[in-house]
Amino acid sequence: MSKRTVMKVNSDVLNACTSFLTNQGFVWCPTPVIVPASGACESVATLFHVKSPDNTWWNKGQAFLAQTGQLHLERVLLHHEKVFCIGPSCRAEQRIDGRHLTEFTLLEIEMCGDFAALQGLISKMFYDIGGRLINQYNEDFIIHRLSSLQEICTLTYSNALEKYLTRKIIVDGKGIEYGDDIHSKAEQILTDVNNKPVLLTKFPNNQHPMNKEIEIEKFFNMKPNPEDGGKTVLSCDLILPKAGECLGGAERVFDVELLKERLEKSQMFATMNKLGIKESGFKTYLDDMGNFGKMIGPHCGFGLGIPRLVQYLCDLETIEETVCFPSTRKELL
Repeated sequence: MSKRTVMKVNSDVLNACTSFLTNQGFVWCPTPVIVPASGACESVATLFHVKSPDNTWWNKGQAFLAQTGQLHLERVLLHHEKVFCIGPSCRAEQRIDGRHLTEFTLLEIEMCGDFAALQGLISKMFYDIGGRLINQYNEDFIIHRLSSLQEICTLTYSNALEKYLTRKIIVDGKGIEYGDDIHSKAEQILTDVNNKPVLLTKFPNNQHPMNKEIEIEKFFNMKPNPEDGGKTVLSCDLILPKAGECLGGAERVFDVELLKERLEKSQMFATMNKLGIKESGFKTYLDDMGNFGKMIGPHCGFGLGIPRLVQYLCDLETIEETVCFPSTRKELL
């Protein structure tokens, strides 16, 4: 596929997303690029450290390039019930595998509402993207993929294992067992069933007493599912054929005492201590949620990696082909 077409798909997808969100009443809010540890996703080990020439700014290396604006957007909900941002997500990925970039465009939303409202918004947004763009292309495979965005299949993590993954040979001669992460080979088994995107929901809560030592690590402020006593979290990943996971979202905890407890029990927190990353990086977020969390109330959000969606729509072999200037460890060495 020509670079010209790939660039057009990038532009059209981003425009379709922002048009949909604006029409739904979302307000754009830029978030910082240089952040404390609160700008990390689950893995603080992939944060890029920011230092000034004399190493006196930013608490001597305790500033980083942002991976997410989520914790900033959550606090903006005090002023607007629906907000979004678009910016670079910077990750010090060691892998050079055609699936990961060290910098990519991430679209994120936060809104007041529960997990059901979040799932409804995701389905509505992708249905809208498919409908907006389907008449703008002549290539049959792009048209087919745009159409598939309007037919997303929803599965819980447990149902996916029971129906499709446990008895399949995926890694080291074994299937996926409860608590294992859904790796790329398993993702493709799920999407190969109907050759359509799959919204995978309600992942195991690794802080539940029954889930000790499981592999999956979800962000500390994902809300435990009250329907099963907190054995799972109210989270979802959208998985695309070939391209893999392009979106991750959840309902959030807003009680500050539970937030502190879940942060301190998280593997992310243990990694922070090991790497010498100070917990004070979360102080402003926790202080604000202590002061305003109950005023904001139930809320939820997601992050959408634009290159993964473009890779799927354009049927590209590697994620590097989705952008004009790919950033990987290979280019940065």
